[in-house]
Amino acid sequence: NQCLKSRALEIKMENVASFDEEWQKQLSNKTAKNVEKTIDRLQNPKRCDQYGQLYVKVAECGFGCIMHDLTNKLNIATSYNKTMILQTSTSIYTRSQIMSDILEPISKKCQVPIKEFSDLTKNKLCFIKRQISGRAYAFRYPVFTDEMWGNVEAFHSDPMGWWISQMLKSLFKPKPKLQERMDYYAENVDFSSPIVGYVHVRRTDKLTDDREFAVFRPLSEFMKHVEEWYDKYDLRQAGLGNNLKVEQRVYLASDDLAVWDEAKIFDKYTFFGNKEFTERASEIKTRDTKSGLEDIIIEATLLSKCNFFVGTLSSEIGQLAIEMKQSTQLQDVFYDVRSLEYEYGLIEGPKKLQLVVYNSTKPLRHDEIVLLCGDLMILDRKNFNGYYYGTNVMTGKKAVIAMHKKINICKKINFAKIVS
Repeated sequence: NQCLKSRALEIKMENVASFDEEWQKQLSNKTAKNVEKTIDRLQNPKRCDQYGQLYVKVAECGFGCIMHDLTNKLNIATSYNKTMILQTSTSIYTRSQIMSDILEPISKKCQVPIKEFSDLTKNKLCFIKRQISGRAYAFRYPVFTDEMWGNVEAFHSDPMGWWISQMLKSLFKPKPKLQERMDYYAENVDFSSPIVGYVHVRRTDKLTDDREFAVFRPLSEFMKHVEEWYDKYDLRQAGLGNNLKVEQRVYLASDDLAVWDEAKIFDKYTFFGNKEFTERASEIKTRDTKSGLEDIIIEATLLSKCNFFVGTLSSEIGQLAIEMKQSTQLQDVFYDVRSLEYEYGLIEGPKKLQLVVYNSTKPLRHDEIVLLCGDLMILDRKNFNGYYYGTNVMTGKKAVIAMHKKINICKKINFAKIVS
């Protein structure tokens, strides 16, 4: 049938794309090590007054928001040769100081701001008091140089997403007690073959808070993509001569207990997860506690270990799980993601700024618009059928655009001009 033909074609295209996979992994590994060395040089200097310091507060928001805020601040510190120092006494998690209680310090040597520098013309103590969004978007900091961008673009579909993942790797270092609890839950899940598809269903405050962007989505919308993935997995295995059907397992993560009841109608799948996490996450009084914080860290970690993501990327945790996975992998994991609404990156604003490189004066679909070479598009989401949905910056019109007719562009932030 047509669906099978389409998925078979997708597999052939993926095989072509992975032709130089080993070379891509080598370049990915080399680039990641260079980033790690740069961060380590600044965060663990020989003397704490060797570089300037950037003193920042932990944002008073949820864990995903906290980590994205800190990745942005680490970007600033790394771009301007500063050691980042965290002030961790604020928290929405009422019984935890977050970083100091849960994660290891970024710097092994310099954990408090110093009062005197040997050379104030070079080294200064700077403060950032407010929250900054750290989600990947259309601009990049100076530390992410043109040369490095070119290298990353050679092996990754979303260079900014890859970069944020490297920042996260330096920030997310669980303390032994938390790591022990993470290992305990991970050991209860079989992450070996057969492959596990997973679903992240985010509700509660995402549906009631005016500042959020989510709408209610039944589990059935998520499961369409799970079914497609397993069909393609079986088809790929059949092409290798293995006709045995795998057990179709789904790791279910949600903050709404009703999702577990919805799952009962999908009887050909085996659902598993941590229902006690869902119970705590469904109420603010239990979610915003140290136990609730550890739950969401463990949940994001387990999600990151699976092979496929289906969720809503308006959720900070959904994006964080993808970044955590990328931080441990050399290959591009962003192809293993299906979002039911927004693309990876900022929810509002120019997260995917694209340059149209081919004229489209005779649209093939009713929802396409006329595009001219040189037009700029801001992309909102990928439709996974060869098209993106976005806005033409020149005309303000919203419509779909064929993926092959545009290229990604990215600019560097110049803070010197912004501050002056």
